[in-house]
Amino acid sequence: APSLPNPNPSTHARAHLPAAGAAAMDVAESPDLQAQLAAAVHALNHASHPSARLAANQWLLGLQRSPHAWALAVSLLASADHPSPSADLLFFAAQMLRRKIQSPDYSLPDNAAQLLDALLVAARRFCLAPPRLLTQICLALAALALRAEGGVDGLFARMPHLPDPALLELLTVLPEEVAQDESGDTGVDSATRCRFARELLMHAPAVLEFLLAQSEKPAAADGVPLHERNHRILRCLLSWVRAGCFSGAPASALAAHPLLTFAFNSLQAFFSFEVAIEVMTELVSQYQAPGLVAEGSNEALSLSDALLRCVAFSSEDWEIAESTLQFWCSLAHCILGIDEQTSKRNATQELFLPVFSSLLDALLFRAQIIDIDEHCTGRVSSIPDGLVQFRLNLEELLVDICLLLGAPAYINKLLSSGWGLASQSIPWKEVEVRMYALSMVADTILQDGSPFDFSVVMHFVNILSSRTPAELNGCQFLVYKSFGDVIGSYSKWLSSSKSNIKPLLLFCASGISKSISSNSCSVALRKLCEDASSFIHEPPILDILFWISEVNILLS
Repeated sequence: APSLPNPNPSTHARAHLPAAGAAAMDVAESPDLQAQLAAAVHALNHASHPSARLAANQWLLGLQRSPHAWALAVSLLASADHPSPSADLLFFAAQMLRRKIQSPDYSLPDNAAQLLDALLVAARRFCLAPPRLLTQICLALAALALRAEGGVDGLFARMPHLPDPALLELLTVLPEEVAQDESGDTGVDSATRCRFARELLMHAPAVLEFLLAQSEKPAAADGVPLHERNHRILRCLLSWVRAGCFSGAPASALAAHPLLTFAFNSLQAFFSFEVAIEVMTELVSQYQAPGLVAEGSNEALSLSDALLRCVAFSSEDWEIAESTLQFWCSLAHCILGIDEQTSKRNATQELFLPVFSSLLDALLFRAQIIDIDEHCTGRVSSIPDGLVQFRLNLEELLVDICLLLGAPAYINKLLSSGWGLASQSIPWKEVEVRMYALSMVADTILQDGSPFDFSVVMHFVNILSSRTPAELNGCQFLVYKSFGDVIGSYSKWLSSSKSNIKPLLLFCASGISKSISSNSCSVALRKLCEDASSFIHEPPILDILFWISEVNILLS
């Protein structure tokens, strides 16, 4: 247990029951009422007929509003009777207490300290019970600590008597109570909430010591498997990081903190990887110090490596990768902000070039359209909204990476994947995301003015425009869209070669016929006509333009 103040010795669970009045206590402990409650909970969870579930729900709501509910719920949770009530009944009792504590419609019992002690008895009793029961008990404790006078200090004074699994769960949900209460419908004003947060953070050093001690315990010290305990430690650490447990700590001290090392090491384990990533990204979002990272210390490079893994982590959405983008932009701006003529700029840029090169690879991987297979044989006809937003948020970072790597190196990474001119089957979703990344930095590349070999782009343009509509499926028009964006962005350079004009016009004509690529190909066609003015009047080119007009009139 953490090095917290010693509690007063606990007494028998019955002595901890809140003073709700003798009559209420007698009614609450009535076997008939407990039997009715058990039957109603069973009907609510297991009855086959909707009317039976509705009747049970109405009866339970009435019980929750009654003066007997406090004593009845506490009696079920804290009593040492054997056999224990069913898991469903215990869960309902804990949930009912939590709701009554949180609701502004009910006043706390006169002696809230006794209710606190009773809930702690329940937490000790069910520390190895199904997790959802222990969580409900701990949520009730957290809600009570928020609302009761001296609740935080009173709770921490009693914590050393809790077994480690119960203490970990309680410490996890305590900081979450602040965020949960921000919905504004639980009758707690902002001043009380701020006081609660301040009082919690006063105990943060002891909590961090406890978590560190837990992370160093042998595998089977408390009967909880090591991987499960590590996952719980990380969940708890995440809650306290979000609450601001490291606020005010120097960035150098944070980088050297042993719990940060624990989070780093947890990235190596599959079971804890996702929550470890959440810890790292939360630390970065709250305490990012890109200037310190740009110094290139071993800790800074370790942090960069961990965040690269966060970006590349494959999940159903893009939130984890997206949470790191501001850090990478800030780091890039720090490096680019160093005087270009100094040796420090050159040394720093050289140190971080491999990092940003790997970052580009990771971003390209996460920005791929995940709902299609490698060779674009699916029927997907749109990009998911989450991916659209992720790509929009990438624009600034892609420009920064292009500036750091240099335009030639950036282009080379996009177009030198080995599939460009090969006869092997083409991984279209990889091609599509690289064309997207090329179009996003067009202004930077055009301003740089470095020579650009468009042969790979033209190779794919010829392949796509040579296919009949029957050979194209929905997702290949997503590829059309990205190529249309590239053609429109680089039309002046592409149209400087007369041999490119015809295949580019034919490509745009094919893309205009499908809604998903119509806009990008229409813009590309207009820009080609503007930028290829020296060729556009020639008869073969005019014939193609007339043909495009006729086809689109017929289609419309």
